[in-house]
Parts: sequence; structure tokens; C-alpha cells
Amino acid sequence: MKKIRKLIDQLSVLSDEMNLQILSLLKLHGNLYVCNLEEVLGCPQSSLSRHLSSLRKADLIDSTKEGKFRLYHLIQTDHYIGMIIEEAIKALGYDEKTPVSKEKIEKIYTNCKRRNCDQNDR
Repeated sequence: MKKIRKLIDQLSVLSDEMNLQILSLLKLHGNLYVCNLEEVLGCPQSSLSRHLSSLRKADLIDSTKEGKFRLYHLIQTDHYIGMIIEEAIKALGYDEKTPVSKEKIEKIYTNCKRRNCDQNDR
């Protein structure tokens, strides 16, 4: 029963467009900070924190603490979840250069460190 519950939770989380955007960005760009996601997605930090929390609870992402900041990354998932994320990337029109380059991510992170924008990094 635990396995079916996990599957239901994951599929439920995957039905949200913002969650798919977050997963797609993490798949394409690897580790990202909250401030990277906030700037790229144009999503308020409070809303973004809610999405990140639901993705963590569904065992799709995890984070590590680096100083005052949280760095988010995908968790290795079952094949079918990876296929859904790949399809989301195509549907969103993302590729390795979309919507943000590694250089822009680094610039956002540098600005983020200056602003101390880690208030809601839970």
C-alpha cells in the first residue's frame, strides 16, 4: 500500500503546472537555489515555497543547505516519473538554453546573496 500511496502523491503533484516547471528547470539545469527559481519563474517566494514543499513531500526533490541558502535538486525517481518530466520539458518548450542560462543563474545567485533572499528557504 505504501508504494501505491507514493505513486498517487507523485501523480497528484505532477498535475500542477508550476510543479512541472520547477521539475523541468531542475532536470535541465541541475541544482538551483530558491532565488534562481523565484526569478526565473516570476513566482512569489511564499507560493514557490509551497510548491517546493509539496515536491519534497512527494519525494521528487530534495535540498541541501549551503550557508544560508538551500540548493534544490531532483531525486532519482522511477522511470515513469522521468518520462513525465521529459514530456513536460517538451510541452513547455524548454531546452538547455531555456528559460535561463547557467550564467544568468550564477548572476541571480550572486544578487540573491547580496539581498539575503533566503527568508523562506525551509
